[in-house]
Amino acid sequence: MDFLEIGKQIANELEKMGAKKIELLDVSKKTNQTKFLIFCNMADETLNKATSLQIQEFVKNLGLELLRVDGFIKGEWIIHDFAEVIVHIFTENSRTKYNLEKLWKDSKNSVKFK
Repeated sequence: MDFLEIGKQIANELEKMGAKKIELLDVSKKTNQTKFLIFCNMADETLNKATSLQIQEFVKNLGLELLRVDGFIKGEWIIHDFAEVIVHIFTENSRTKYNLEKLWKDSKNSVKFK
């Protein structure tokens, strides 16, 4: 399975759903826990939850198994663990607060998905 291509498809689908500031990062050389991280944000918790449900269905159709979802009840930051691809959906405030990209992003691992 080409996980880079799957990551790009997920990122493109998130963009179609209205996600903002989408980042697709190749972290395969930094950790053995996953290959790709996707970060994005939506306007509010309700949109995060709706996007979460839609992306779960989309990724299921790509053949990846959802191992775990965290944060759905509050909706501020929802994490989807598909093993090789982990998707983070934030509100803008939560994304700024936690600033996870700072931990992972550098010029070598940012991937263009369009």
